[in-house]
Amino acid sequence: MIKENNVIIADGVSLPTPSKYVPYPNLREDSTENALGDVIRKIISSRWKIEMKWDFLTVEQMNFLTNLKFKKEFTCQFPNTKGQIITKKMYAGDLKPDANAIDPNTHLVTGWKDVQCNFVQLTADKYTGGAV
Repeated sequence: MIKENNVIIADGVSLPTPSKYVPYPNLREDSTENALGDVIRKIISSRWKIEMKWDFLTVEQMNFLTNLKFKKEFTCQFPNTKGQIITKKMYAGDLKPDANAIDPNTHLVTGWKDVQCNFVQLTADKYTGGAV
C-alpha cells in the first residue's frame, strides 16, 4: 500500500504521495499588443490546477478518487509552487486508471497502475496586481 503522508489532503483524507505532482496557477488574461509590438498584459484571475500521477493505487484508494470525481466540489490542501500550503475548493477533472490485474474468479480489478488525475480550483481568485 502506498503511504499517505498528509502532503495532499482532499475532502479531509490524506492522498497517497503521487509519483508525479505538478501544481500550477492557470491565468485568465486579456492581453494585447500596442503599436510598437510590446505586450500589454492584463491578468484577470487565476485558478490553481494540480496534475498528479500514481504508479500504483489499491482498489480502496482508486474508489476514493472515483468518488471525488463525482462530487461537485471538495476542499483540497496542497503545496503550491511558492513554498506554501494552501487550501482551495476544487473539483476532480479527468481520472485515467489502468487495471493492474483482474481476479480470474471474481472478475474484479485487484489494483490500479499508472493512475492520472487532476484537480482544478472551482472559483477563480480575482487578480489584484500582486503575485499570483
